[in-house]
Parts: sequence; structure tokens; C-alpha cells
Amino acid sequence: MDVSAPVLDRQPVVRAHCPDWLVIQTHSNREALAAENLRNQFYDVYAPVISKLARHARQTREVRRPLFPGYIFVARHTPAMQWRAIRSTIGVRSIITNGNTPSTLANSFIATLQDREVSGVIARAAAPRELGDVVRLARGPFEGLAATIVALGEHDRLVVLMNLLNGAVRVQVSEDQLSAV
Repeated sequence: MDVSAPVLDRQPVVRAHCPDWLVIQTHSNREALAAENLRNQFYDVYAPVISKLARHARQTREVRRPLFPGYIFVARHTPAMQWRAIRSTIGVRSIITNGNTPSTLANSFIATLQDREVSGVIARAAAPRELGDVVRLARGPFEGLAATIVALGEHDRLVVLMNLLNGAVRVQVSEDQLSAV
């Protein structure tokens, strides 16, 4: 699923009469294939993507990746919708169920995701911290020490520079371990 993948650009508009969405589990790295095949069967499919930096062979480029790897969503317009045909679609592994009934997500959840889209890509929330911010560690073995943020990582991880034992030490911490100075 590359930036040039055209199938991810055709996202449905959330309809007010669509009460909920089925959660579809796809085969590994087959979200776009499953979404395209379901659209060919006239299902309303939503496969949200985010933009990430991919590094390979000393090159960095921006690529689109699924927001929920291995999952896409199909609108369920009526409770009596024939959903069993979805399971036999190429790229689909299964429908997430609760017993024999498909599990669903509220339309408001999908609408919230679509509200965050910019040019077909889910925009990341603004980071509460910036490079160069001075923070204090609020818990953990370094509690109470001041540090400077030197890198922003993924999954709410930050790299901070602390003065320990007469030298600067880089430490990776989670966002919830910090407080403002």
C-alpha cells in the first residue's frame, strides 16, 4: 500500500442512515485488495490510512499505511444485510463476530475518523511536546530529574537528554512519565 495506491482514495461519505459498520479482518497486508474487491461487490467500504515515513536502503519516503493494520470497515445499512458473502471475498480473512452475530462499530466512530482526514489520510493529533522542550520526569527511576526532548518517537515515546553522572545520557521514555517544568 504505497502513496500511489489508487484504491485507497475512494472513501465513502458517512451516511446518516447507516447505523453501524461491520469490522472485517483481512489477510496480512491485503487491506487494499479486500477493500477493492468489496467495492466491486457494491459494498460501502472504509479503509482509513495514515502517512508514515518508510526507510529503506538509505532512502526515506512517505507512504500510506493502514490506520488499523489487518482491518477495514463495511457499512451495514440494514440489520438483515447478507454479510456471509463478505467472508468469501478475496483478501478477507473473517468478519469479527460476537457468537454468530457480526460485531459492529457505531457510525459516529467512523464519522470521527473521516472528520480527521486531509486528502484521504488521517491527520495525526498535534503533539503536546516539541523538540527542545524542558520536561521533568514524573515517575520511574529518574523521577524528579529535568531533561530536554531531543527526538519524537512513535507510540507516545520520546527521547530525552538528561545530565547524569557528569555526562549527557539519552533515555527513551513514554509521554505519561513526563510533566512540564
